[in-house]
Amino acid sequence: MTVATYSTNLADIYAGAGSISGWSALGGGASGLNAETDFFIQGTGCTSKNAFASTEKGMIYNNGSDAGGSGTDGAYLMWITHLTPNSVNTIAAGGISMVIGSGTGDYLEYYVGGRDTIEFGGWILAAVNEADPGDKTTGSPSATVESHFGALFDLPSGGPTKGAPNAVDAIRFGRCDIVILNGTGADPEATFDGIITNLETATNRYGLLVRKDGAYYNSGLLQFGSAGTAVEFSDANKTIFLRDHPHVTANFHTWEVQNASSVISLTSISAKALGTTSRGRWITTDDATVTLTSCSFIDWGTFEFDSNTTVDACTFLGCKQITPNGADMAGSSFLLSDVSADQAAVYETRSTAAETDLVEYTGCTFSQGPAAHHAIRFSSTVDENLTLTDCAFNGFDSTANANGSTFRFDATTGSLNLTLNNCTVDGSPASAANIGIDDAAGISVTVITGAVAVQATAALKDGTPVENARVYLKASNGTGPFPFEETVTITRSGTTATVSHTAHGMATNDKIVLEGITDKVEDNFKIFQITVLTANSYTYQTTASGSTSYTGTILSTFVALSGLTNASGILSTSRVYPTNQPIVGWTRKSTSTPFLQEGVLVGTVNSNTGFAGTAVMLADE
Repeated sequence: MTVATYSTNLADIYAGAGSISGWSALGGGASGLNAETDFFIQGTGCTSKNAFASTEKGMIYNNGSDAGGSGTDGAYLMWITHLTPNSVNTIAAGGISMVIGSGTGDYLEYYVGGRDTIEFGGWILAAVNEADPGDKTTGSPSATVESHFGALFDLPSGGPTKGAPNAVDAIRFGRCDIVILNGTGADPEATFDGIITNLETATNRYGLLVRKDGAYYNSGLLQFGSAGTAVEFSDANKTIFLRDHPHVTANFHTWEVQNASSVISLTSISAKALGTTSRGRWITTDDATVTLTSCSFIDWGTFEFDSNTTVDACTFLGCKQITPNGADMAGSSFLLSDVSADQAAVYETRSTAAETDLVEYTGCTFSQGPAAHHAIRFSSTVDENLTLTDCAFNGFDSTANANGSTFRFDATTGSLNLTLNNCTVDGSPASAANIGIDDAAGISVTVITGAVAVQATAALKDGTPVENARVYLKASNGTGPFPFEETVTITRSGTTATVSHTAHGMATNDKIVLEGITDKVEDNFKIFQITVLTANSYTYQTTASGSTSYTGTILSTFVALSGLTNASGILSTSRVYPTNQPIVGWTRKSTSTPFLQEGVLVGTVNSNTGFAGTAVMLADE
């Protein structure tokens, strides 16, 4: 049980406090520098400068030595204000500049504000990474030395003729990070208000997270936890803006979760990036537990989640690519994504070793953004049958192998079925005609719509689910659309067995069971997954031994469901059934405790509603 802690690694260059020591005046007009105690943003004072119209004025501070740079993705921070905002030029014309250089006359200017951005004489938190080339150069600043820091104010005609409205307060540098730790156990979790209370005090106004008019303004890195210390952070109903800092790196604005034991819970948080240079990125490391519920991220950059992340009914509007890495994204919306052409709103990188129901995307909505991009891109390790349910796709290209096709597949070989259950395209039911597939990398993808679920549940008589029960459901007679004990011939080459089966009507990755083989009996009553060659043939994988031309009266039967039940006692799959298919089968559990007797399943897969059956299993010990 540890109380939450909040810290930053920022270092002071100039701490304010109303001093003119180390400062020199810049620009025309009176040189007047003031140890200002009438207005300031932190401590007891700042440094101000007299202002006169029709000139550029400012001040510069000599640190005495090279500060050494702000580090990776860091910045030099400076509080700057001009109390008569209408007297300065616009930001584009260099109204207010932060300057960094190697001498009082050798510096780069960075435009950070102007009469069109400063609010009612408010303080500006300027942030500059020294790698930025700046907007203007004075003198010959050294490219490797940052020892002088200050501000310039461009005052066109009609400006003030008296007073000292130009001012600089604290100057700092570093990663601009807020590190949040602990908050675990019975103590209150860490919160955004906890950051304000502990860091944004009158003594040290860092400016990394400030509250104004009910909203929060963030600059830099929010680090939840560290490699050695976890954090529990929980907050809700907050609006957060990532400030527009045009002279920082792309990764300056980052929210990062560290430590596998960290627990982050955000509910109804709205976070919007105000600029385009650093749009904000989310990184989850160490597979921490992260729960985002009904949150909105607007105009952000990229997101890297992990398998312990739940993103429930969140909205990503105008964002860059999201990589779930196993996160549950169900019910979320990926709208007007700002990814490049031929990329995707979501990049799915899992490895599939069997048919996969992508429940993590159930109920998701996708819409195309300004570039022709895909809704989901599947990496080269995704090469088995997939199912998506209740998804909506809007604005994507129905053309195959186009930059804006609905889906992109990177696998180079093989084939798979993409089953879309109750999905829509621009408000209409999804179909093979309106879903675009980019499988140009080499894999062959078949879109299946109108699929129904076939589900078996194994349970004890008191309703307790049975995990790891083996399920077997096959066609029970020849009245359905798929084979029942149909005569076939089989030849083998190596481990590939080729089945000649007239008008079998099945698809790649369907399953069959064989019987009647007399010279390769190990294939009898064994379930095989098939790869379709033609309407009259398919292959399956067997052992490279025995006859190469099977004998006997060989019969092939369609298998609707085969495998082990999950922790809820359920095994399910889905496919299109052109007409009703009678089925019969069982559930068994004889390989591990508790040992259970066979449970019978019998019924019909309805072509419109599917099949759901429960087998009651009795003890067999």
